[in-house]
Amino acid sequence: MPRFVIYISILFLNLCFIPVSLRAQEANEGKVRAERLMQFFLHDRGDSLYAHISDKVRSQVSPETMNGILATLERQVGKYQSHGEWQVMEVSGRTIYNSGVRYERMTLYLNILFDENGDWMTFYFSPVPMRPTDKPTLRNDSLMIETELTVVCDTIRLPGTLTLPKNVTKPPVVVLVHGSGANDRDETVSANKPFRDIAWGLAERGIAVLRYDKRTHVYPRSVRDWDEETVDDALAAIRLLSGRTDVDTENIFLIGHSQGAMCAPRIAEKAGDVLAGIVMLASPARPLEDLLLEQVKYLASLSADTSAAERQVQEIERQVANVKALGTSAYVDSIGLPLGADENYFSFLRRYDPVRTAEGLTIPMYIMQGARDYQVTMEDFLLWQEAMRSHPNATLRAYPHLNHLLQEGEGKAVPDEYMRETPVATYLIQDVAEWIKTNQRKRNF
Repeated sequence: MPRFVIYISILFLNLCFIPVSLRAQEANEGKVRAERLMQFFLHDRGDSLYAHISDKVRSQVSPETMNGILATLERQVGKYQSHGEWQVMEVSGRTIYNSGVRYERMTLYLNILFDENGDWMTFYFSPVPMRPTDKPTLRNDSLMIETELTVVCDTIRLPGTLTLPKNVTKPPVVVLVHGSGANDRDETVSANKPFRDIAWGLAERGIAVLRYDKRTHVYPRSVRDWDEETVDDALAAIRLLSGRTDVDTENIFLIGHSQGAMCAPRIAEKAGDVLAGIVMLASPARPLEDLLLEQVKYLASLSADTSAAERQVQEIERQVANVKALGTSAYVDSIGLPLGADENYFSFLRRYDPVRTAEGLTIPMYIMQGARDYQVTMEDFLLWQEAMRSHPNATLRAYPHLNHLLQEGEGKAVPDEYMRETPVATYLIQDVAEWIKTNQRKRNF
């Protein structure tokens, strides 16, 4: 998806930066521009930020969006402390100016991309990757082996990892499909790696797992719709597994998380009879724009700065109303759409109904929901329950203590949880493993 919006949430942004050599004068001029924007941001001068936005993206961002973004960020990570020198980075052929910004509870990167006229096109924060000295979750090499491979979809090449359980002949195998954002194969969020946890947990229980870097992580650019962003590559991963001899090709399952879960019925429909079943972790049942509005309202309810929070709610309400007006004379180009997405993106989502698609599937489905999830909520789960009430192959289960990252906790969920290293709940992995083994097809060999 486009990266030219001011992100209200910092939760799913991560990039790998590589230093680039520029002419000294050009680099210094860029650093001066970046520092000027930083000062506008620190002094909450949203009007000045808006005045320096690129004409190419001006229609997607309103002046109201610029106001109060400092307070929004500080509600999540604490008060601003300091920021470092500006660095020049190369990301997929584009020059980005980057500075480490220290807040009370964590350090973030501020990333700025300018157009040829010196106006900003991208201005967003991303978590600092986990330091190499941090202790990672340990892989049990006595129970599994990992092989690097590539998922190929036309001209797209996505690096991936196949985790195979040891001492298991032709194990059932799972494809993991990411949530929203430019996720790597581990679905990394700060120090958390949910897909790595799932892959290793399932492999320890005799199930192979394929996970791969998402298309928008390898090729940071706009995509037209969820087929291009998610579905096509998942189908390519399924085809890749279908041609292997070290897994049970009669028992290929798919596990989707969030956006990946919402796409899972569509992937299964397009895959035909290849998939043995799908697992949907935190799957939306309602339109994306409605979930975004609900999420912004929830975060606003946590805010002490009610005026800034109310401005953000009003802005997203205008954008959501604009989504509902797509294809009619009531649509307003100058308002734009949520997430900075284009019309094609939301038009696709308005045509795709995951619940109705799932109702038409005959393969087994496992639909789970964390009761502490504020991004996809129990309201969605209740809709799934109602729709799947008479479906013979659907298993639904709610988990009282889990949040959107499948982490266990207590009380009201807050964004800070995502920044604390907490593995995916073991009992969820165990439940999924048992469900997969119970729903395996009989082998034809």
